[in-house]
Amino acid sequence: MIPQGLANLTFLSVLDLSNNHLSRRIPSSTQLQSFDRSSYSGNAQLCGPPLQECPGYAPPSPHIDHGNNSNPQEHDDDDEDFPSLEFYISMVLGFSIAFWGFWGCLIVNRSWRNAYFTFLTDMKSWLHMTARVCSARLKEKLRA
Repeated sequence: MIPQGLANLTFLSVLDLSNNHLSRRIPSSTQLQSFDRSSYSGNAQLCGPPLQECPGYAPPSPHIDHGNNSNPQEHDDDDEDFPSLEFYISMVLGFSIAFWGFWGCLIVNRSWRNAYFTFLTDMKSWLHMTARVCSARLKEKLRA
């Protein structure tokens, strides 16, 4: 489906969403309805202006919402914006593989471990020396 956030954009001059297997209604905005029908071609299940009207669609009637949802069929499609369970599983799996891939190499390979910790020690010494030199130069400038 076309995200509702795309309807909020006002600076689009060209849009081509053709052949993307999109479905549902095109979000209402003056921007998205102003594009040619060819911008949406190849999406058989896409409907709404400038294409054919969606079957059974009634435009929302303006009403004042007092916090109670009188129509139980109304719901937000914002749930589709949240990442799925597969996203979280792949994120944890990717982090674990990268973490243990790095530390596992250091644990198993002694020469890499020595080189890595020597590098860290050298960087610490270099940063300490650079900080002291910069501090001394700053003190010298402030005295003058």
